[in-house]
Amino acid sequence: MKNRNFLILLIVFFVVGCASPVRRGSDQSNGCQVILGAFDIGSGTTKYKVAEVNTCTKKVVRVLFDKGLAVGYKSDLLRQPERRFSKKVQVEGERAIAALLEEGRPFQPEFIVAVATAAFREARNGAEVAKGIQESTKIPVEVISQEREGELGFWAALSQVNLDPNKIVVWDIGGGSLQLTAFDGGKYIIFKSNLASVSLRDWVIEKLKKQDIQKIKTPNPIGESHLKKIQEKVLLETHKVPEALRSKLSDSTVEVLGVGGVHYYSIGGQLNKLGEKYHSSEIYPILVKGSGLSDQVIGGEYASTQIINLALVKYFMDELKIQKVWPVKANNADGLFVHPKYFIDQKRSAQILKRSSE
Repeated sequence: MKNRNFLILLIVFFVVGCASPVRRGSDQSNGCQVILGAFDIGSGTTKYKVAEVNTCTKKVVRVLFDKGLAVGYKSDLLRQPERRFSKKVQVEGERAIAALLEEGRPFQPEFIVAVATAAFREARNGAEVAKGIQESTKIPVEVISQEREGELGFWAALSQVNLDPNKIVVWDIGGGSLQLTAFDGGKYIIFKSNLASVSLRDWVIEKLKKQDIQKIKTPNPIGESHLKKIQEKVLLETHKVPEALRSKLSDSTVEVLGVGGVHYYSIGGQLNKLGEKYHSSEIYPILVKGSGLSDQVIGGEYASTQIINLALVKYFMDELKIQKVWPVKANNADGLFVHPKYFIDQKRSAQILKRSSE
């Protein structure tokens, strides 16, 4: 039954076409093994990963390089009256990609592709900026839909674990978007939201604390008195989650896998349990204490969103009755490695289908 379910999942994925990723360096592939590179140009962080991937089993065998640099596309966009990326953030973004490419060069990926997410979807010049990155780097850059982002998050998680695809829900939180993705009855179920790390932070600054977002870049210290209002904001958002997803999320036999830096680094780091499953009850005391802290005390380049992330995750878990979250060290880059649209050709696809049905 498990193989049959996975076969159905693959069939759904293979209806999409194949992209033409840029080839880099010499041919290092050996059968199913190939070294690939992928950029996840997020709303707050640009991430680059190089990995050895088994394209037959659709698993990441070994990560060779994995690094992200903060580039505040979403923050920049919210402070531009015309909703266009400023020249400043464009330059920062180009420099970040160039630096990451240089650091990852020794691993000689055979192919490299890139996707850009929420901030690029929202910016009036998002497609133009993505095209500029593509022209300067010769790397295909796609501004993906939120549905595709949900798919990539699902594939990213699946590439790291050996679980029945029908028995997982993947929870991806970025700077500007949030997705809950499941696979059931031969199709995806995707909840899409724009309530995410950076967007919630800026809502607290502008709407809750009534501060000038052009001048103020952090909500900290948030203040314990504001936590109730944040909870109410999250509650309104969870009302939009479809019943099919709610049912899966509250099922004790279903694993909720958290992908992206919010789950793995932000929550995991603040709880001192990177990569370990966590419960809502563990977050609460850290959240209450953190609500009184300034950026200087919190520390780090993501200080302005650390406490916001705790609130966002805890209140989502409580309202959706999520018992625990298993953070997986994966992001859209991992999804790119194994999603058929980006690296798998039609001949290889047919081979995977045949193997999956055996």
